[in-house]
Amino acid sequence: MIKLSWRENAIQKSVERIQNRLEVLSVDNTRTQGLIEDLSIILRSAPEKKDCKQIAEAIQSSLDGQRALHLIAVLASPTARSEAPYFLKAANILRDCLSLVNLDVVLVTWNNINISGDNIREVKCAKELTDIAEEIGTLMEINDWPRERIHIFDPNPDSYCPEFSNSRHEFIKLYNRIKTTSKTNRQSPFPKNLSIDINWIKGFYSRQDSLSRLSPQQPVIDLAIRRIVGRLVSNNKLWPSQSLPQTPICITSELTSRLCKCYRFDIANLNIQVK
Repeated sequence: MIKLSWRENAIQKSVERIQNRLEVLSVDNTRTQGLIEDLSIILRSAPEKKDCKQIAEAIQSSLDGQRALHLIAVLASPTARSEAPYFLKAANILRDCLSLVNLDVVLVTWNNINISGDNIREVKCAKELTDIAEEIGTLMEINDWPRERIHIFDPNPDSYCPEFSNSRHEFIKLYNRIKTTSKTNRQSPFPKNLSIDINWIKGFYSRQDSLSRLSPQQPVIDLAIRRIVGRLVSNNKLWPSQSLPQTPICITSELTSRLCKCYRFDIANLNIQVK
C-alpha cells in the first residue's frame, strides 16, 4: 500500500467530501466519476470543507441545467504565460463533464509594483502586459473559450487599464493602511482575520529562501493584492450577465492552501497544480 503524503491525504479527503455531497444530492456517480478522479490529480492543495460543499452543489446544478458554473481563473503576470495552459486544462476538465461552464480570466499585474519611498509606482511596460493578455486570449480561443473574457487588473495607481478601477482604489487604501500598521506596530485596526494574515504572511516570506530576498514591504503588497482580488472575483456584479444564473468558483495556483486563505474568498476555490 502506497503511503500518501500529508498534502495528498488532505486532497483525497476533500475529493471524498465532494463525492459524498454529490451522493446526498442524488447525482448519478457514473456522470461524475471521471471528473472526481481528474480533480484529485490537478489539485495542488485541498479545498476547505465549506468549498467542497459549494463545489458539489455547483456540479449538481450545472448537470441539472439549473445554473451555469462560472470559473474565474486568477493569473499573476510573472507566471501567466507558463501557467495558463494548466488553468485551461482545469476549465476543460470541468466543461467536458458539465457542459454549462463559463470562463473568465483575470490577469493580475503582480510584479509591476515597486516601492519608491512611500509611493507605489509602475515599472513594467504596459505593452508587455497587453502582449501577455493577447497570448492567453489566443490560447483561450484554441481551447474554444471566448478570448474577450480575459480581463486585466492592474493595482498601480497610474494604470492605463480602465477595468476594475474601484478595486484599484481599494487596493491603494488597503495597502497604505496595512503598511502604516506594520511600521508602527500599533494595535491593528483591521478585522481579526486580516491581522492574522499580516503576521502570517510576513513570517512565511521570511522563512522562504526565494521570498526572503524580496523587499520587506513585499509581503504587505502581496497580501493587499490577494485580499483585493478576493473581493473582486467574489463580486458577481462585475461579471457579464448570462442567460442562466451562475455559480462562481475561483481557480488559483498558490504554493499553499494558507496563501489561498489570504484572499478570503466569498466563493469556492480550486487551487491547482501548474507543473
